[in-house]
Amino acid sequence: ADVRVASIRGLWEHECTDLIPPLLQILKCDDSPSVRAEAALALGRFVLLAEFGRLREHYFAEVVAGLRRVLDDPREMQEVRARAVEAVGPHDSAWVRQAISEAYESGARRLKVSAVFAMGRSCEPRWLPLLLRELSSDDAELRYEAAVACGSVGDESAVPVLIPLLSDPDDEVKQAVVAAL
Repeated sequence: ADVRVASIRGLWEHECTDLIPPLLQILKCDDSPSVRAEAALALGRFVLLAEFGRLREHYFAEVVAGLRRVLDDPREMQEVRARAVEAVGPHDSAWVRQAISEAYESGARRLKVSAVFAMGRSCEPRWLPLLLRELSSDDAELRYEAAVACGSVGDESAVPVLIPLLSDPDDEVKQAVVAAL
């Protein structure tokens, strides 16, 4: 499994559509949740390409169908579902917004962190109230992801809430705030 994860990560620059079928097969059938999660992340690159108009619709439809199948499967491991939420985050559609909301409200910390990440990848100001709320979370990882997401959304109304976090006790949160500002 470690070798398969490393292999998928090693293809991070590869944007050719010939990678989509094997990644979808891995997402569907691999026996390791960590490998399936990595495949979901890798498919997120194609979601982003589609949003930029650089991927044909039939390829995008395959990618979305595979990721959606994971999101709709309550038996799928939480880590795989979390990575699928992150992967579809840039796609602007009602079902993606619903998936992000459901992950955020699920009560599962891992899904909530991925939902906050996906909110940032969407670059949509509609998520700003939730992101601003997470900037005051007791969980440093949520504060970090919320700061990164605020930077991606790019709404100046987040600045007054971000500035106090320059004194956050967590160094990674501080770095995320600096980058967001």
